[in-house]
Amino acid sequence: MKRRAPTSTAIAVVLCGLILSALYTTFSTFLPTCWIALPKVLTEFTHGLFYTVFLFGIGCLIVTFVVYLALSIVSWQSIRASSKISLSANLPEGLPGISILIPARNEAATILNSIHSALRQDYPTFEVLVINDGSEDGTLEALTKEFNLAPDRNGAYRSQRDPRLFLLNRSQSGKSAALNAGLQLARSPFICTMDADTVLAARALMEIARPALADPSIAAVSGTLRLSNRPPSLLVQFQEIEYLRAFVHRCGWASLDSLMLVSGSFGLFRASTLRELGGFPDGTLTEDLDLVFRIHTLFRESGRSYKVACAPAAIAWTQAPEDLRSLAAQRRRWITGLAECLHNHAEIVLNPRYGFAGLLGAPFLFLELVLPVLVVLNFSLLVLYSIILPSTLLEWKLIVGFLAAAFAADTFNDWVVILIYQLSGRPGRLRYGWLYLLPVLEIFGYRQFLHVVQTKALFLWLLGTARGWGKIKRVKLAVEGGST
Repeated sequence: MKRRAPTSTAIAVVLCGLILSALYTTFSTFLPTCWIALPKVLTEFTHGLFYTVFLFGIGCLIVTFVVYLALSIVSWQSIRASSKISLSANLPEGLPGISILIPARNEAATILNSIHSALRQDYPTFEVLVINDGSEDGTLEALTKEFNLAPDRNGAYRSQRDPRLFLLNRSQSGKSAALNAGLQLARSPFICTMDADTVLAARALMEIARPALADPSIAAVSGTLRLSNRPPSLLVQFQEIEYLRAFVHRCGWASLDSLMLVSGSFGLFRASTLRELGGFPDGTLTEDLDLVFRIHTLFRESGRSYKVACAPAAIAWTQAPEDLRSLAAQRRRWITGLAECLHNHAEIVLNPRYGFAGLLGAPFLFLELVLPVLVVLNFSLLVLYSIILPSTLLEWKLIVGFLAAAFAADTFNDWVVILIYQLSGRPGRLRYGWLYLLPVLEIFGYRQFLHVVQTKALFLWLLGTARGWGKIKRVKLAVEGGST
C-alpha cells in the first residue's frame, strides 16, 4: 500500500508550534503586569457596577412609590363609585347567559365546594362547564358520584341533579387546552373562568357581569380575590396583604385603562373576543396575563374602542400556599410567566400606540419584575465589594439606606391599601389592628425570601431552564360560597 504524504500533519504541527510560541511570549511578557493590575481593575469595575445598580434601584424605588400611592388614590375613587352602583342599581330582566369554565387536574380536595358555589349564583342564566384534565386523584369519580353525571352533547356529561352542570373529560393537555375545550362547548356570549379551588360569593357572578352588561366596549372584567385558608397561618396572612394590594392597585390600573391582568382564578371575558383571539393562549405559564396582553394588542392594532375593567364587589375566595415550598413554586411560576409575557409582547412596553397600557401598565410590570432583583443584586455586590476592598463604610450606609427606604415605602403603601379596603366596607374576617402590623413584620424574612425566589426564577428563565408549574398542596376548603 502506498503511504500518503504527511502534508496536512506537518502543517498542523508547525501551526501548533507557532501558536504555543506566541502564547508563551504573551504570557511571559504581560501576565505579571495583569496579575498586579487585576485587583485594581476588579475593584473599579465592582465599584462602578455597584453604584450603577444602586442609582437605578433608587430611581425604580421612587417611581414605584409615587405611582403606587397615586394608584391607591385613584382606586379609592373607583371603589367608592362602584360601591354606590352595586348597592343601588338593578339589572333588567333577560340578561345574556354566562358559561363558567372550571379546568381541573387533581383537585378532588376542593372542586366540589367550588362547583356548589358556582351553582348557587343568583345570576338568572348560566351554565357550569368542568373540564377534567386527566386527573389521577379521584376527581372524576367524586364529580360523578356527587352530581350523577350522564352522557350528553359533544362527548360531554351532564348532571342529572342540576342540568346547568356539564363535565368534559380529557386526557392531560394543560390548562389552556382545557379552557379552549370548554370554550368550544360553551354556548353563552360571556365566559367566566375560575379555578377548581375558587369559591364564589353568592352575588359574585352578577357583580362581575355588571360592568360588561352596562358598557358594550368592555372586553374583560377582573374579579376580586380573597384568601379562604382558615385558620390563616402567619404565612397566609402575609399573602393576604399581597391580595389586598392587588385588589386596590388593579382597580386603579383599570381606572387608567392600563389593567394588564385578569386573574384566571376569577375573570369574565366576552366569548366573541376570545374566539377572535383564537382562544386562550398556550405555551405560557401565565395564560391569564398573556391573554390580557393579547386583548390590548388586538383592540389597539385594530383601532377599536375597548376597556379592561375591574369589579370590586365581585368577591371570590381562593387558596394560598400553606408552606414555603408551595409558595416558592407559585412565585417561580408567576415570575417566569411574567418574564415570558414581557418578552413575547415587548413591542407594547413604552409604546404610545398602545395607550396607557403601553406607557404605564406594561412598564410597571417590568419594574415589578426587576426591583426584587435589584435589591438582591445590591446586597450581593456590596458583599463582593467588601471582600475586594474592606473599607466600604459608605457603601454599607448606602445599601442599608436603600433597603430601609424600600421597606418603608412598601410598608407605607401597604398601610394605605389596608385603609382603603377598610373604608370600602368589603367583606372579610379581618382584624385590622393586626393587619396594620403585618407589613412591618414581613420585613423580617418574608420579603427577603420572596426576593431571593423571584431573583432565582428570573435568572433561571434567562438561562432557559425555568419551566413547569410546580406543586402546590391543596386542602379542603373551609369557606363556603354563600357569604358576601
